[in-house]
Amino acid sequence: FELDINAGELYLVFDETVHIASIVTHRIEFLSSSNATTALSRYSLSMQSVAVGNDSTRVKILLGKDDQDDIKRLEELATSINTTFLRILEGAVEDMVGSGIEASAFIQASQFVPDISSPALVSFSLNLDSKELTLTFSETVNSSSARPTRITLYNNDEKSTSYNLTGGIVLPKNDPVIVIQLDAFDFNEIKKLSLGRNENSTYISLALNTIQDMNKNAIETTSVLKTSNYTKDATLPILVDFNLDMNSGVVTISFSETINSSTLDLSLLRLFGLNNASLNLTTGFIVPITTDIASPHSSIIDVRLTSSDLNDLKKLTDLGTSRNNTFLGLDSLFVSDIDDNPLATLLRKEVTKFKPDRTPPSLVSFDLNVTLGQLVLSFDETISVSSVNLTSFTIQNEANVSLASAVYRLSGGSVSKLDDPTIVISLSLSDLNNIKRNPKLAFSITSTYLSFELGAVQDMASNEVPALSPENSTRVDAFDPDARLPQLLAFEMDLNSEILTLFYSETVNVNSLNVSRLQLANENGTTVYTLTGGKVLNNRNESFIQLQLSLVDSNNVKALTSLATSGKNTFIKAEEGSVVDMNLNEAEASEYLPARQYYQDGVEPELLGFDLDLNVQTLTLSFTETVNVRTLVVEQILLQSSNESFESFYVLNSTSGTASFSENASTIVINLSRQDNDNIKHLEKLATEKFNTFLSITAQTIEDMNGNRLVEIRNTSGLGVGNYVKDLKPPQLDKFDIDLNSGELKLFFSETINTSTLDFSQISFQGGNDSSYKIYSLTGGKIVSHSGGIVTSLLIDRDLNALKARTDIAASPFDVFISITNNTVKDVDHNAVSEITSFSPLPVNYYGMDATLPVLESFVFDLNKGNLLMNFSETVDVSSLDISQVSLYSNISVVLSSYTLTNLSNFSSPDRPILILPLSNYDLNEIKKRVALATKSDGSDTFISLKSAFISDMFGNSIAQEKAKQADGIIPDITCPSLMSFTLDMNTGVLVLSFDETINSTSVDPSEIMLASSPERAEVYSLTQSSSAERFDSPVITVTLSSYDKDRIKIRRQLATSLRNTWIHLSPSSLRDMAGNSYCNKTGVLLTILYQPDKRSPELQSFDLDMNSGIVTFTFSEAFELQDPTSITFFSEKDINDTYTLTGGKVSVSPFNATQPNVVRLYLSAEDLDEIKFNPNIATSNFNTLISVTNNLGVDLALNLIVAINVTDEFSVDRFYLDTTRPKLLTYNFDADEGDLLLTFSETVNISTISAKDFTFSSFNSSEAIKYQLKNFSAVFQPNPISLRLKLSVNDFNEIKRLESLGVNSSSTYLSLTKDAVADMENYPIDSVATQKVSTFWPDISRPMLVAFSWNLTAETIAFKFDETVRADSLNPKLITLQSNLLGNDSRDLTSGEVLSDDSTVIVLKLTAFDLTTIKLTYQFGLSANTTCLRAREGLVTDMESNGAVRKSKPKTLRNRLLQRPDISSVDILRFGSEFRRHKDKL
Repeated sequence: FELDINAGELYLVFDETVHIASIVTHRIEFLSSSNATTALSRYSLSMQSVAVGNDSTRVKILLGKDDQDDIKRLEELATSINTTFLRILEGAVEDMVGSGIEASAFIQASQFVPDISSPALVSFSLNLDSKELTLTFSETVNSSSARPTRITLYNNDEKSTSYNLTGGIVLPKNDPVIVIQLDAFDFNEIKKLSLGRNENSTYISLALNTIQDMNKNAIETTSVLKTSNYTKDATLPILVDFNLDMNSGVVTISFSETINSSTLDLSLLRLFGLNNASLNLTTGFIVPITTDIASPHSSIIDVRLTSSDLNDLKKLTDLGTSRNNTFLGLDSLFVSDIDDNPLATLLRKEVTKFKPDRTPPSLVSFDLNVTLGQLVLSFDETISVSSVNLTSFTIQNEANVSLASAVYRLSGGSVSKLDDPTIVISLSLSDLNNIKRNPKLAFSITSTYLSFELGAVQDMASNEVPALSPENSTRVDAFDPDARLPQLLAFEMDLNSEILTLFYSETVNVNSLNVSRLQLANENGTTVYTLTGGKVLNNRNESFIQLQLSLVDSNNVKALTSLATSGKNTFIKAEEGSVVDMNLNEAEASEYLPARQYYQDGVEPELLGFDLDLNVQTLTLSFTETVNVRTLVVEQILLQSSNESFESFYVLNSTSGTASFSENASTIVINLSRQDNDNIKHLEKLATEKFNTFLSITAQTIEDMNGNRLVEIRNTSGLGVGNYVKDLKPPQLDKFDIDLNSGELKLFFSETINTSTLDFSQISFQGGNDSSYKIYSLTGGKIVSHSGGIVTSLLIDRDLNALKARTDIAASPFDVFISITNNTVKDVDHNAVSEITSFSPLPVNYYGMDATLPVLESFVFDLNKGNLLMNFSETVDVSSLDISQVSLYSNISVVLSSYTLTNLSNFSSPDRPILILPLSNYDLNEIKKRVALATKSDGSDTFISLKSAFISDMFGNSIAQEKAKQADGIIPDITCPSLMSFTLDMNTGVLVLSFDETINSTSVDPSEIMLASSPERAEVYSLTQSSSAERFDSPVITVTLSSYDKDRIKIRRQLATSLRNTWIHLSPSSLRDMAGNSYCNKTGVLLTILYQPDKRSPELQSFDLDMNSGIVTFTFSEAFELQDPTSITFFSEKDINDTYTLTGGKVSVSPFNATQPNVVRLYLSAEDLDEIKFNPNIATSNFNTLISVTNNLGVDLALNLIVAINVTDEFSVDRFYLDTTRPKLLTYNFDADEGDLLLTFSETVNISTISAKDFTFSSFNSSEAIKYQLKNFSAVFQPNPISLRLKLSVNDFNEIKRLESLGVNSSSTYLSLTKDAVADMENYPIDSVATQKVSTFWPDISRPMLVAFSWNLTAETIAFKFDETVRADSLNPKLITLQSNLLGNDSRDLTSGEVLSDDSTVIVLKLTAFDLTTIKLTYQFGLSANTTCLRAREGLVTDMESNGAVRKSKPKTLRNRLLQRPDISSVDILRFGSEFRRHKDKL
């Protein structure tokens, strides 16, 4: 039988014709051997296999698909002809007459065709519920050969989304159907990418060799195939485990499969602890755990708790503090998988990995609310309030305590009750007042810093907040100053000491007490007194104030009989703002408060002084306290002329009408009756002057309000008058009028005055009715008319303009007040006018407003200083100035040039008639650019035009519009221009110079510009004319550096590499301004304000290659430092894979050519040059010389890596110089032992050009020397491009050895070469060598070896062949033994012989007759090559160097290897006999 597994065909051959229809295939059995017994080694066909064809002795059976697969499944069966046996069971077939076949013995296949067809993928199915991928093949495949990693799934046949399996478990079953259990990773990744969502999104392809059939035929790469069966994932995802990191606040949740992140509902995540502790997330966010942007889905999610949730969690002591009290619960709606399967509900899951909080909390910020007295500390996590140590906190007014002028350490207070990231410390009242007491501490953000000691605060895990040292304290984040109004809480009254003590709710500024807002009242409020003054006795700010009542207040209070006479009728009320606290908060108004303590008056009053005014007829008495006027007895008052004399005196008389109508007070006025007044005047020595006016009184004169009598003043010690006034009344100024339009001032006096005494300088105006307003005093004036007490005058221009300029005086009728001194004027009786002070000035009666338009009267243009000087007809309002309303013209009729101003430069001026306007640099430079404008000193080319909106006077009257006015003069620009700053951009090569004025760009000479590395100019470079300036007149000049200058700057390593070493110097001739002023150096060497380093990568622009010199010349885009020649690779355009990468090289001694810094010359190493030459496909012309470079080749001067050049860029040589140098022989070595000649040349040589006949050895350098011309080389090697190793042919080598004086040592070894001996790679022949002595000589040290011998009995000779030339005369025949076999049991030793040849590798020995006869007598020797053997012993012969033959060990026997020539000589018969041998029938 024959079996073709590949075709599925079985051929049975019978010994006779069989009836094909009778074949029963299931009675045919295959076996792996004749004695196979196991189920794995035998198989019976099924009825699926059928016989086809006609009746015949040869029957064809088509194996069924299942039978083929089942046979292939059995690894021991039908794998080769040796494992293919068959047995026919009885009845399996019948012959043509119906005789059934008997059961046959085992028969081995006569022919076997193995399976050579690759299996094919027929279909596949994907079951995401069971995680199984089922592949159906065209035949049985070997499951162990399956490589799931070569399987790719797609979402469509266009392969827009794909995934390669990374693993999987192949079920171990050899079958056409293979089941792969997807691993969890692949399962989740497939879901991530939304592959396999349905039949229309499930496709597959298999790569080459994904699986093999049972005969190791690998599957070919398949096309994309759509699934034939798809089963959706219906398994609910489950929570596998979860981890909690209390440091980062991350909950890591692992699911059994990929979940759909868009379905997450973090509000359904709940953490559980012990004792019913739990936390539901309010929100949260997913932390990405992968950078894969193809899908946001995963089987693991990291949920980062919000800081709020994390802190709430940390607050719970029974949850999240250890692994034992951390559990997770998830609702089914928490998340779904990719196929919308909801999560399996989990009520409680213990944490897998728990990381406790080991992170010390840190203070994020702190706030101070002085109003509430609260210190709010915000930490980055929940704080244990029970851990707060208040005495560890210090408030200071500077970050570093060593610089602080105010420091306060808390002494107590209270802390908020709940654990929280934010804790509130309520300051104690004592601490709060002490803090408020210091005006330098905690009054603003900048004066509030906090420090605390280690241990001040701990988090919920007892991690201590790191100390915040006083040397590095933190500033308050939010500061709420004290906004709480202080309150008056209580008071005490002591009328003995006249001290009023006020008690407030907080520390107040004692100096801010406004006593006028304090009211004393009686019990029913019918009597009220407002204090007017007093003295604060406190020496520091406190929460109480001790007020020493003023004498006035004390007296006034005492004057009130129903007020403050006891504690019952002593109340106080404070109006709002009676005092301010340390943050200027005004005190609240208080209700009437009763005195907490009261002390009544028990001190006797005293008369302090008295005044006598005879002009108004009054006597004024001043006491130490309020007195009761009702108790006054005027008869107890005595006026006297001296303090102790009674020469002249007068006692007042109440009956004459002298009395006091004053209220109870400390000072009372007694109105003298006409009678008393006349009587006093009548006394010539009494009260005529101050020196004769005295007074004495008795104790009964008057009493105080508490009934205390007056202290007596005896007449022997009278009291002198205080103020004495004669009857002299001065005139008064009653009112005044002023008209600012006409400049008229009209004054109205109470009486006629003497106008000749009027002094205008004593008259002042001010803008308000008290002394806080600034004043203006007149400097002159002109009287126009006067009538009685009315004087009309005109103000001079100076005063009128000055008043108009003062917006705080005379700007309206409401801000014009007048004050005068008593020197202003006198009446006709020479009484000076009454003074009107600035404290109580007189308001205007009539006010006339200015309505006249201002006019520009003249102007001058100062080009040197850039000022425009303008003279107006009156004071103008500078705040109304709009410079854009000003235009300059070169002419009125024909305007050649004009310019409208845009801005001023730092203009500040008071309102006045003359303004100096500093033009902006921009305007000034723009004007200077205009060569037809403002160039003539007489102003004939400078006219000005003003629009009405340009400026107005102080009353809003706009400037009068007139025709353009010519300048009164032009002050030319004589100031040299100066460089203000400059920038340098080494990336673009742009130098920008900024000057203080416009520069004539045509005057810029780049060669006068020098860059320096420092002010000392340690390294400098002057630009050349190759750089150019932009042709645009401007204060900013742009100079574009030429490549020449830019590269030369770059090669200076200390110059212009950073902001710090980029300075500039300009010579006076470097440029001029528009007025022709040369540049002047006002700043010296100037440092750049902006430096842009070179960040542009250099590029290789071209390269040249000189194969003669081995120089590669590179031209780069800028100065370049070639660092790594090994980054350069040469290759050919024809074959980019035929490359050579340099191993080194040498850059020219100075890497920066002084004239061409961007050109770098690389000297190739000899090795690289020779290797390049050695490759015939590279660098032989312009067409096959290309290079690639990596960015490691080098850098520019700014260390920017070069732009790499790839092979695909095809960067070819610019100029190529062919190698035209002829090679030279440098050295050669000769090995006389091996016959090797090693030649070293000056360059690569072409091994194919070697010519042996052009090599000649000689014994010395002379024509008489022994010479030998080589014939051939047996082998030629090229160990490296410049070396050749030549193996001399055996003949040449032995011929040289034969010449005893040639090549025996270094002194006898010379070599000459003709030019045709060898050529380089360009076929340039070598320079011929006349004779050159060997460099290294290795002598022949090897002993000769006998390699063969020949035997000639006819010639009676033995020829010996050696491996080298030997000396013929050294042959010793006695060391030769002839043998008939290799064992040596039949041998004969030679005794002598004659050497017939000269020195050579072959020596012929003539045998002696004796030895010849002996040999011939040997029965077996010499009959054939196999019976002709020879044994030579050591010392048989020596070579030309006397090296003996090597035979030290057991003598070696040689069989005749060359030629055995039998004896053909005639034979003389000496005897004969016969012998018959018989074997069967053969003789």
